[in-house]
Amino acid sequence: MKRNLVLRYLKLYAIGFCLVSGFELIAFITLSFFIPIQVSSQSYEIFSLLFTSGLTPIHMPLLWILLFVSICILIIFAIIVYIIANNQKIKNTTYARILLSAGFFLLIANFIKVEAIYILSKSIVDPSGASLYFELVLYNPVSTPFFGAALWIYFTASVCVYLISGLVFAAIGLKWMLLLDNKELT
Repeated sequence: MKRNLVLRYLKLYAIGFCLVSGFELIAFITLSFFIPIQVSSQSYEIFSLLFTSGLTPIHMPLLWILLFVSICILIIFAIIVYIIANNQKIKNTTYARILLSAGFFLLIANFIKVEAIYILSKSIVDPSGASLYFELVLYNPVSTPFFGAALWIYFTASVCVYLISGLVFAAIGLKWMLLLDNKELT
């Protein structure tokens, strides 16, 4: 594999990660503080619904914090990948190991993130005894505007992008390692 080609695509991936994670952070902030949600004829923002209303179980605010932390970690990851891609002093074997490790990190971190999104969406918001799933509250056009539902869908879509990228990183890193090992053996 050609080093320059791999590094060029690695830089493009890092820029793409920054864009996806940056938009995800903007979507998170918008959904948390600016999208009104009608629950039992009262208007809440998601932040106030989760943290101050008393209508949600204790795990929902913790999962919301986990979602925010995972977005921030992926932004930091994208910046680190870009810095590594610009470093010309690293050997090919080290780059291959970094790519393989980055792929595994993306896979594990995003499986945890998608599980947090799933548990959060299937959690029950309990307004005055009528149990509603959080996801149904977000997807109901009476209680949430369409833009709020679209932002919620974006979280799952971004996880899919990261999972596919993790597979690509791990595959490229593994192939590059095998090619370098094969050259050393012959």
